[in-house]
Amino acid sequence: MGGLKVVVVVPPDVHENVFPWGATNVTDYVAAKHPRISPQIWDMSRHQGFKTLRSSYDKLVAPFKNALRTHEYLFGDTDFQVFMLAACLGSQFLPIARRSGADGSFGTRLGHKELSRKLDELHNSIFSFIESEVEKLSEGNESRVLLGFSVYNSTLFSCLSITKIIKNRFPRISMIFGGGSFTFEIARQVVNKASWIDGIVVGFGEKAKSDLVGAYADGADLRRIRVRGFVNSAFTGADQIDSRLSIFPSKKEILQSYENQPDCLSLPSIPEEFMTRPAVLPRVPVRSDSNGNIRVLAQRGCSYGRCTFCTQLNKRIFIPFDEEGLIRGIRTEIESKLSQDGVNGTNPLEIVLDADDHTDTFLEKLADLLVSIDFKGRIVRLSFQYQVKRLNKRALKALVRMNLHGIDLYKVGVHIESLNPATLKHMKKGHTPLKAIFSVK
Repeated sequence: MGGLKVVVVVPPDVHENVFPWGATNVTDYVAAKHPRISPQIWDMSRHQGFKTLRSSYDKLVAPFKNALRTHEYLFGDTDFQVFMLAACLGSQFLPIARRSGADGSFGTRLGHKELSRKLDELHNSIFSFIESEVEKLSEGNESRVLLGFSVYNSTLFSCLSITKIIKNRFPRISMIFGGGSFTFEIARQVVNKASWIDGIVVGFGEKAKSDLVGAYADGADLRRIRVRGFVNSAFTGADQIDSRLSIFPSKKEILQSYENQPDCLSLPSIPEEFMTRPAVLPRVPVRSDSNGNIRVLAQRGCSYGRCTFCTQLNKRIFIPFDEEGLIRGIRTEIESKLSQDGVNGTNPLEIVLDADDHTDTFLEKLADLLVSIDFKGRIVRLSFQYQVKRLNKRALKALVRMNLHGIDLYKVGVHIESLNPATLKHMKKGHTPLKAIFSVK
């Protein structure tokens, strides 16, 4: 495996407040399974070179956001995504935006020709930057580089554009996609259309990516290899998509298929560590982000999994992580922050719970931890999201206890979705408007 470079890529149009847990967990898992390989994360969204380019062209691109506000689902719902859409297309973005009803001037004082020239300049600058970074990564040996792109819902277009440019410039680099919104059928369609990528990991990425890294290190062709949960050019024919299984398989269906259909490729590959309850990962998912906040991931999947609008392949598979391990990880991060008092001790200490399916026992243990620590007058904030149906009296008591001890419930996201009973019923959301109102109060 010597000389193999594995890089997990976070696309540039991921909002800076989103912590890249998928890329982080895959990197940790691969590192644990392949000690001789040191996988790394290339987070484009936080790269200084990309930030510099954004600041240089923000005034040019900013009017696009307002002009396309009514088309957020198509063009993305953040300035980051609109910026990358314009950067990927250059001047070709103008006719597309105009057909969508946006004003031809986009709120700028530039004429059409000058605006086109500026957009092409942005396109060339972005991709020159990406090519130079890939050249540094490859170190002249591109055939030993594997790039794995962590694809989010609205970043597929930018990932396809970036990988196509990379493939044209570095034809021997191998590139794969992964992300929670891929189903096997969608992945098959993307692979058939985008011949420059080697394949797509569907479902949980840890084990499939680890298997692929091991095979790639041994000289396997990623386009032809057969790995459970991986769609490539070898994944062809309706016989490999089991019609008896639902698009969103349950954990029970997957476990049964391990015994009954060991060669079936069209099911996610679940790591053994996820089979236990609670799941114990190679590294506890507690980290500090670039802003100094403590980020916590307490689970994967969903304990409910019946919302009709959810596209997550793993939505019927609930995997809570080891709560004791999470609490120890949070304590370690807090102690580390407090020991830095001489540097930034006056800054608020913010803890962010990134999942939305927290158990009441986890919140109780978190309350026990936070009320037991002497923060020495430092402001402590807790930010979190939660599903209405998850909020019960035990969870409420834990939150109130933290608040009474001076923990600021700073940013709280409530997944209400709608206050219309008929809409909630159609969504199969699992709560009523009254329950949602009560949870907010």
